[in-house]
Amino acid sequence: MPNVPKRVNLPTLGTQTECATELDQKYIANDEKFKINARRIQKSRQTKGEGSIYASLQPFARPALCDLLNERIDYLAGFQIAGQKEPELRWCQGEVVLVLADRNKPTVRVLWDAIPDCTGWETSQETEVILLPTKWNKDKEGAWRMDIQIDIDSSDDECDEKNNESDCHVEEFSDSESESSMSVGSD
Repeated sequence: MPNVPKRVNLPTLGTQTECATELDQKYIANDEKFKINARRIQKSRQTKGEGSIYASLQPFARPALCDLLNERIDYLAGFQIAGQKEPELRWCQGEVVLVLADRNKPTVRVLWDAIPDCTGWETSQETEVILLPTKWNKDKEGAWRMDIQIDIDSSDDECDEKNNESDCHVEEFSDSESESSMSVGSD
């Protein structure tokens, strides 16, 4: 239940006035509007990569590279989306199948899940990826984190779309950083 300001519940002597009843009904209506707007803001922030529930559920300490073997990770990389001219940053998921200890930079081999709407990634593939410690749980290209298995309740999506169709849009990432020489798209 969201913590929104409401009228103090005081004992009443006699019957409640119409004004008090109207205020209570207005509060209930505002409560629903508040929830809808909060969900819309949360989705907008997650689309931009800010304040993602997945980022907030990550362990505080970055896992050691050797501990990633057979674990699932998320990696933020640029992908060519079918029908779009510019690449788009997107979180992709995969399982670490090999830790390459003989490299200068922390490198792992990952079996990536298929991404049907990305050119060249319609089937699962294996690539080598550099997992820089400075990019642990960040929101920029080359960032990585553990893959958290949760389902976000989207039962109110229809309600949000009906009430805020003109406000809903997907914002693209424009921030890019190329610290690592390797991306998911290269083999």
